[in-house]
Amino acid sequence: MKTTKNILSLILLITVLTFTSCNSNDDDNPSDNSSDNKITLTIDNGSEIVYTDVTGVVLADKLTIAASNSDSDLQIILNSDISQGTYTSPAQIGISHSVNSQAVFNFATNMTSISFVVTSHDVSAKHIKGTYTLNYMDNQDNNISHTATGTYDVKYH
Repeated sequence: MKTTKNILSLILLITVLTFTSCNSNDDDNPSDNSSDNKITLTIDNGSEIVYTDVTGVVLADKLTIAASNSDSDLQIILNSDISQGTYTSPAQIGISHSVNSQAVFNFATNMTSISFVVTSHDVSAKHIKGTYTLNYMDNQDNNISHTATGTYDVKYH
């Protein structure tokens, strides 16, 4: 049931972002191109993913950030008015990652802890950045714990 709900949510998100997507060149203030949208993700096995295909949109008081490359996707869901600080509850931060359409970690299933840091969030300029660290259990062998770390720097609509 949760898998079906997650898949439907992801399909809805992709549909919405397809029609409302933006990038850093679409800024309301063209003189401020100081940041290209970028998210990094490093898994404890040493693999690093750098996402530069990143979109963000506010819908129903939620800021949804979606990042993708040829074989993996990352999604972060926050309250649209989230302020600077450190958040440690999966109830406050939604984050999920998949590779080749297979879930790696998900805020609703195998994530065991999170530290999501908002270093700055300018709501009027629609720009958020920070870092995150999370722990999750392996989907194939629940006895193996992994750590993922990353950074984000995203302008959104």
